[in-house]
Amino acid sequence: TLVRQNNPACEHYIYKLTDDTGLAPCVDNGLLTLAVCKPDIRASAEPGDWIYGFGGKAYNGKLIYIAQVTDKLLDGNYYRHPEYEARSDAIYTWDGNVLQAKRRGEFHATSRRRDIGDHPSYANASVLISTTFKYLGSRGLALDGSRYPTLHALVGSFNRKHRCKVDAAVRNELRLLRQEVWRMGFDSVLGQPHDPMPGGSACCRGAERSSTEPIGRRGLCR
Repeated sequence: TLVRQNNPACEHYIYKLTDDTGLAPCVDNGLLTLAVCKPDIRASAEPGDWIYGFGGKAYNGKLIYIAQVTDKLLDGNYYRHPEYEARSDAIYTWDGNVLQAKRRGEFHATSRRRDIGDHPSYANASVLISTTFKYLGSRGLALDGSRYPTLHALVGSFNRKHRCKVDAAVRNELRLLRQEVWRMGFDSVLGQPHDPMPGGSACCRGAERSSTEPIGRRGLCR
């Protein structure tokens, strides 16, 4: 049960991505997951809440994805489930009661505390899961300031911090934005990451990538 679905007081988490590599969020096999980066959002958001990821300056402020949280795994349990083991954001693994970085997660070593927290509690090891989402990636969507004036001003007013408590005007414009994005196509994945991780990513399979899109060298999130 989505505890806040169709509730006018539903939480809406709005933030800006400094990197769009296919790691956070990770989209694959009909699921969007947020397992690393943005620990405050991962700790606070609950099933039924909506998350809106806009690009930072490098991505011209365009909308990159919208997702409704449909499940949440706590205490590092995401890394205990075999069905998630092959996902690109499953970069940690349990070794007894210790979460260790997998070899493919070594590039993210400086983000370990932000990703999962400290042993033994691993307070940051919460993972949000969504089956109701639209990932636009490099296709993006520029906010029309005339149609979404309040939201446009809000998104333009902050950098790396997120917003989660919004007024009625913003909630209404977010509803209209969801409607617009859902009309963009039937598929949940409508584009590829701006800067796919080196060596390829299991995330965002199924959407074609233009030969003109750059292959990024970044994998860190900030």
